Amino acid sequence: MKNNQKFILLFIALSFFLVLAFLGRSFAWFDYLQEIPISLGSVDGNVNVTGTQKITLSNLVSEKAYKARRKTDNYIDFTVNASNMYHDTTMYYYVKLNYGDNVSGKERIEDDKLVFDISKQVNGEPVYIIDSERIPVANGVILFKETLNSQQTKNTTYRLRIWVKDGQAGLSDYFASFDIDVKQTFYDPAVNSFISTFEDDLNPIEQMIVSAKEPTGIDFSKPSSYNNEGNGRGIYRYDDNIVYFRGAVDNNNIIFANFCWKIVRTTETGGIKIIYNGTPTNNQCTNTTESSTIIGTIEFNVNYDSPAYSGYMYGTVYPSKNDEAVSGAYYGKSFTFDDTTGLYTLVDAEVTSPDATHHYSCNSTSPTGTCETIRYYYYERYYIELSNGKSVSDALSEMFSNNTDSTIKTYIENWYVTNIANNSENLNGIEDTVYCNDRSASNLGGWDPNGGPVQNSTLSYYYFGPKERVNNPSLSCNKNDSFTVNETDNGNGKLEYSVGMLSEDEIRLAGGAAEINESYYLYNSLSHWTFSPYAFGNDSLSVYHVDRGRSVGNITYNSSKRFGVRPVISLKPNIIIEDGDGSSTNPYIARAFPAIG
Repeated sequence: MKNNQKFILLFIALSFFLVLAFLGRSFAWFDYLQEIPISLGSVDGNVNVTGTQKITLSNLVSEKAYKARRKTDNYIDFTVNASNMYHDTTMYYYVKLNYGDNVSGKERIEDDKLVFDISKQVNGEPVYIIDSERIPVANGVILFKETLNSQQTKNTTYRLRIWVKDGQAGLSDYFASFDIDVKQTFYDPAVNSFISTFEDDLNPIEQMIVSAKEPTGIDFSKPSSYNNEGNGRGIYRYDDNIVYFRGAVDNNNIIFANFCWKIVRTTETGGIKIIYNGTPTNNQCTNTTESSTIIGTIEFNVNYDSPAYSGYMYGTVYPSKNDEAVSGAYYGKSFTFDDTTGLYTLVDAEVTSPDATHHYSCNSTSPTGTCETIRYYYYERYYIELSNGKSVSDALSEMFSNNTDSTIKTYIENWYVTNIANNSENLNGIEDTVYCNDRSASNLGGWDPNGGPVQNSTLSYYYFGPKERVNNPSLSCNKNDSFTVNETDNGNGKLEYSVGMLSEDEIRLAGGAAEINESYYLYNSLSHWTFSPYAFGNDSLSVYHVDRGRSVGNITYNSSKRFGVRPVISLKPNIIIEDGDGSSTNPYIARAFPAIG
């Protein structure tokens, strides 16, 4: 390579959502250190990046040589300086690569010959942000996210290394020469708006992300079709990191792993959560109804007579019983337990029928009777049996532990192993994200020993999930019910494969409600399961499902209730988008970076 060949690159941050679009061009290896300051200042809260940076590159270095010299030389540092911010701001830096003039007799080196890593300098040591990945360049776009703190100077240095994969020959026949246009954008929480200076340079998905609207005026208790399609249609912002599609949209179709999917929302990490929508025909995703949009039908769990079966995974099963108690049996407010004899003794056994504060019974006509197994009544004659000193709270905790796979989990994972996990490149594109099977109680009903009603059917139900979800869908989830594979900061780490289903809250964000909606993008005229239990009452469990693809409903299921299954996965933020505009006839084509090692 000639010394006057040029390269320009700046690394910039990945926005919170899908920076998906990276096909490649070419890069080369830097044989020296160069500082590139990016000037940031504040003018009435607007941060500006100034100047166009240029870098002259040297010779290309092989992967083997790189590995030997990784911590010593051959890198380039980018230093970002910010000061005098009026409030905390998440900044998304953007670099557009402009390819230089051709070199006579040489070809531009292809991106599949080059790999790179990027690290952040922390106390003088590298913390790798992207490691051993193929260079992701699509139309010269590279993004990187950074948080700028109000009234605080912040200097951050990023280090880029680029090298050539082993086994490449004839490198002297190639050239690489670039310069860079530096621009910026940021989400300003003070005005709830997304300020962009480069929307025209972004691919269609990125443009939709930066132009997401605030959900002002949307009534989530109503379907998106309510008021003549006036209750939300398009892409909306949930928070600083998440946007979602809602209503009768047709620009969220994507092909991945040779299957059609619908983009539902972005994740907290900038990934893309997508729901199964059948198989493509001639690279089109025109599936709209019934069996073409599901992988099959199955029960959520074959059994349904215990709150335990509300789980995607569950623990100890305490089945509901409803046989008659002996005439005149006493009921107590609580109990004591003797570890030596293994016997329960009722406390405050004052009544001969269960009520809001008297749930425990030894099924004995003696108010001081003892028993090895005690009953807990949650609704009239319905109860569970407890032993070994356990209380109803202990039983609920054990039922909601995650030890045994549900019927539907086994079904989904078998499909996933056969169709997705059988290809390592597919797995490289899937992120470990949360699938929320929220079993927390919005109302304990008769399962509350200190006031839970037992004489009214619906008031005695155990209701799952947040009370406000109908009017205010929530993507938060308690850790025990946040199913993940390895992510344990926010998740339970109980999955073997990162695949699940949509929660009831995600369905509501998409436009579903308790009323008919045949025009939003999840409509398929076929009922299919969600990830969210609804209630346990009497001796039966209800789980939310999308009722014939129209409205969010719940159903008491048993072994004869088989609904459709639409698996959900999440694509990594660095997924490559190769083609398409998101329409059903021209869907996005997504693929993962190949593994390099």
